[in-house]
Amino acid sequence: GGVGKSTLATEYAHRFHQEYQLVWWVRAEQTASVIEDLAKLAAVLTGRTDFDHADILTVLQSELAHCEPWLIIYDNAQGPAMLRDAWPDGGIGHVIVTSRADTWADLVNDTITVEVFSHDDAITLLQARTHDRDYLSSAEVADQLGRLPLALVQAAAYVTQTKTTLQHYSRLIEEQTGPMLATAPPSDYDSSVATTWSMSIAGASARARGARELLIFCSYLAPERIPRALVPEHAVHLPAPLSEIAADPVGYDFAVAALTQYSLLSADASHLSLHRLVQLTVRLSLPESEQLAWSATVVRVLSRAFPQTPRDPSVWATCAELTPHILTATAHSSQLRSMEPTGDLLVRAGAYHVARDFLGPAANLLQMALREFEQTEGADSLDVAAACGQLAPVLHKQARLSEALMVSQRAIRIKERLLGTNDPSLIDDLCRLGGNFQEMFRLEEAEDSYQRALTITENTYGVDDRRALPVLGFLTTLNARKGKLHTALTLAERQLQIDAAASGDPCDRATATVHSKLGTVHFLRGEYAIAKVHKSRSLDLYTALDGAESYEALRRRGALAEILVALGDTRQAIELANQAIHGLTRIHGGDHPDIATDLRVLGIALLADGHPEEALAPLEHSVAIYEKFYEKDHPYVAHPLVPLARTQLALGDAGAAAVSLARARRIIKKRYGTHHPEYADLLTAESAVSLAAGDQTMAKQLEQEATAIRDAARKS
Repeated sequence: GGVGKSTLATEYAHRFHQEYQLVWWVRAEQTASVIEDLAKLAAVLTGRTDFDHADILTVLQSELAHCEPWLIIYDNAQGPAMLRDAWPDGGIGHVIVTSRADTWADLVNDTITVEVFSHDDAITLLQARTHDRDYLSSAEVADQLGRLPLALVQAAAYVTQTKTTLQHYSRLIEEQTGPMLATAPPSDYDSSVATTWSMSIAGASARARGARELLIFCSYLAPERIPRALVPEHAVHLPAPLSEIAADPVGYDFAVAALTQYSLLSADASHLSLHRLVQLTVRLSLPESEQLAWSATVVRVLSRAFPQTPRDPSVWATCAELTPHILTATAHSSQLRSMEPTGDLLVRAGAYHVARDFLGPAANLLQMALREFEQTEGADSLDVAAACGQLAPVLHKQARLSEALMVSQRAIRIKERLLGTNDPSLIDDLCRLGGNFQEMFRLEEAEDSYQRALTITENTYGVDDRRALPVLGFLTTLNARKGKLHTALTLAERQLQIDAAASGDPCDRATATVHSKLGTVHFLRGEYAIAKVHKSRSLDLYTALDGAESYEALRRRGALAEILVALGDTRQAIELANQAIHGLTRIHGGDHPDIATDLRVLGIALLADGHPEEALAPLEHSVAIYEKFYEKDHPYVAHPLVPLARTQLALGDAGAAAVSLARARRIIKKRYGTHHPEYADLLTAESAVSLAAGDQTMAKQLEQEATAIRDAARKS
């Protein structure tokens, strides 16, 4: 740290900017800041701010091709893992990464180790900046500071601002080194900067009241893009004298100016920034009691500054800007074992990331909140249960089903003990638990959870209350999964009646889900035109509510694509399936069962459109993803195996088709039985194989059996 990596990248951009159409800087210390800065780039390139920020990378890959050549700088990246999914590949350009890590060989072409200045360069810098030509004193200061560029710049700033000499500064270093290094610094901390900044801080403090306290406050935040208005807007919650100068616009500006004059801080009209080594030096200079007090102060200010309704798109810009500071401030709080509560703040930050479909950061924030509540409230508190309730659906979306199951069960146990077994707050947790059981194909346990949730709902709110809709929706899906299509349809129609009877026209997520469930059931019953109406309505509602690239809208797009295949509109189906796959890949960051579902649909659409050679890869990929996330005989593995067999048959590989069907038959008979619609689909595929082999009698028999199973399912 402080060797000049970021400065070198800045200088390169400055010298060669005319060779690029675009130069952009990305703060890469945290995932949140990477997302925020790439979102701003997408806004600049498109001239729009109305696109869904969850689609940032998609927009960039397209737009960068029109800005060739371009330069993107990722500054202070922790390692290649966090940048792999944010790596640009649109058009021709260059990427520069600055990092203290040296494990970049698999992502970048060239790595350069940045060393401290040579002896001569260190002297040249000091003399150029101070206009002090005393060679011996310059050399002495350079050696005292280990020729670290950042420390040399700070030393020169001190000499310039105090109108002293390098010889005088050298004597001060000798006098101050002992006290400044009395606190044992971390192993990767360059101690040469400690003395430098102690004198600069003293100089800035003498020049402007509150400057030292402002620097301390900023030292517990992320180092870059600190909102300049954060301190003035929350002056009443700050200790004196910072509260006093924060309430005085002139005094605050003078404090900022004093810190910038000593190169401790950089500032523009909107933001403040400082080097992380400045922050570390400041924190290490404080006694533990002051560290605790300032850490708590920063957390309290952020708690008041972070929006209370983080799912509201109108506050997302504020949430994005504050999230890196929340991560930093809560990390300091945890390290210091502060008693200042951070759980609620972390939950709100997690809720923002859930709303944006940033599932990885959301899970991390909610897990941090859970640990915080465990430490401050106890392992069996209602706050812990609430955090579990927030975390479980995120883990479920990530296909981390075992973890989601345990988290849901923990929330239920805590609430049952503290609130009783029939408390309404259990309803959502029971539905989440049932959802996990259902995905793990533990269908009877899923039904028990859903039925218990429905009983509590009806006993609490009545049988026709809209709050019953989500529970009825889960039961609809479960019965459809079990092949009880008449029961599923009855439940779905009951939801529609309850929703229609509600006062006004809610048209919220519950309404969108009702139409989605109806679309699914009608599709499974072979009523494709009706299915299209309901699934389209659901897609339109989710698009209006959350945006076209939101998780829920993307899922419905893929489901609608499968209906369109059945209706013969294969080209539109292919387009929708590709959109869903692309969007969900961005959200999940790679393979995921959600993507496998739409790869299967894409394969079916391509096959129906007369392109079996193109259908083969997505279907094989779908099988591979399901095998990766579930056991080898999970029912989901069988779903793409049947259309894969059809595709293999269309390509003339009857042997491979027979193998795929044999495997699908084993799974379906074991997990669904021989009276399930999935078994009917298998028989239809086997009928096609028999027909290709010239056995028309067997083909007809199999198709008749499949029809009988489907007819029975529609009545069950």
